[in-house]
Amino acid sequence: MALCLNAGRLCLRISKTALQPSSQLHTLHCIVPQQPLVLRKKDAIGVICIRNMSAKRQFVIFPTRFVWRRFKRDFHFFVMLGIIPLTLITIYANVFVGPAELAEIPEGYVPEEYEYYKSPVTRWLQKHLLQPPQQGYEMMLHRLDTETEKMRLRRLHKRIRALQAERMDYMGYMANRGPTTKYIEQIGEQYDRLNDERRDPVGVEQ
Repeated sequence: MALCLNAGRLCLRISKTALQPSSQLHTLHCIVPQQPLVLRKKDAIGVICIRNMSAKRQFVIFPTRFVWRRFKRDFHFFVMLGIIPLTLITIYANVFVGPAELAEIPEGYVPEEYEYYKSPVTRWLQKHLLQPPQQGYEMMLHRLDTETEKMRLRRLHKRIRALQAERMDYMGYMANRGPTTKYIEQIGEQYDRLNDERRDPVGVEQ
């Protein structure tokens, strides 16, 4: 008996003496060709034994479903991530805590802001996460005061610009004195002198 590999197939050469009636090849599909492929002895016959690993050798190409499966997994994960905690919180708030009831305020006691709400969930949110209405009102007043101050400064800046253009003046010490400062001063003096002459031409002649 001899074994050999030929073109990806298993070839088995068996002599006549090796083939007995009791020998069985249940897992092998044997094809006997008309002429033997390899013969080394006169009394040998060629037997080709073929064993396929599948019924059809084919590679089917189809579009991928990776994105759809990933979307289903993510959707299921995030839905369950939100539904399970909300369900537990709702059951606990309605079964063990329950809604608040109206009661008289004791003398000398100042209720907190969250105590005016009925739902336990809203009370917890108002107590730990949300800001009190007084704080929000004061923050709004602060924003309005800031914007009002900005408007006042803008009007003042606009008035200063108008007076500088009217009197041919310039900014004071807070500005850099460039090389043209002396000419601005001279022009300003001439402008003042001309205004004085217009107002009191007789006094100027005297």
